[in-house]
Amino acid sequence: MKPWLKTGWVGLWLFGNLPFLTFAQQAPINWSVVHCMQSTSPEYVVFELDSWLPYHQQRVDNQEMVSWTLYGVLFGDRSPCDHVIIESFSDPSQVHKAYKGVAPGNDSEVNPMSEPEMIANTFSARKMMSSALWKLTLSSGMSEHNYMFVNWVRSTNKKSFLELQKNFVLQAHQRLMEQGVGAGFALYEHAYPTGQNVMHDFISLDYLLDLQPLQWYGIPELEDGKIRKQLDDSRTVIKNMVLVRIGGTR
Repeated sequence: MKPWLKTGWVGLWLFGNLPFLTFAQQAPINWSVVHCMQSTSPEYVVFELDSWLPYHQQRVDNQEMVSWTLYGVLFGDRSPCDHVIIESFSDPSQVHKAYKGVAPGNDSEVNPMSEPEMIANTFSARKMMSSALWKLTLSSGMSEHNYMFVNWVRSTNKKSFLELQKNFVLQAHQRLMEQGVGAGFALYEHAYPTGQNVMHDFISLDYLLDLQPLQWYGIPELEDGKIRKQLDDSRTVIKNMVLVRIGGTR
């Protein structure tokens, strides 16, 4: 059982209120930093929501970032993490300030890292297994969602892959949003870290209200066998993951 399912009131809140999660109007998201977390304490989720969420909310209020969201891993394909944190930004300067430690508000009274006890609690509650920087390439927009399908892919022909994603996959997701079936789609290009051990170059996100596979019936382009084959030939899926939204900034 996932640690966040064991966590008393958090588990009750999560499954009792999922349909009512909403998202405030946000600035455009162009960059995201994604942290793969492995919890080492049953109180990990409570710690994130009680100690870190207020700090990140202040950063959002100060326009230092766009959003901060904590997800639990429902299904992970060879994943070392049981939680994922996504920090989103509108421009590179926000990312630079956040990770140079000079962002306005870093000396705030709600900053957990300003207290030695909080630093110790942070490192005892979880292990940060990896972090990555993603750059937004395509997006249909994002509406209220509770779940997210994440696919790490390696393009076999980058130009062809992007054209197919733009002309067919993006259009299909926009139709699904109009039908009230999907909650959005985003395609990110992997920006950092780089190296031979990085097997993927793109990450696609499918946002969902319900934990059900997207139904592509009625989307002519994606029912066309020729186009489906072109899509399949344009990339290789390296791994995938299903996430559930636990909490985040407004």
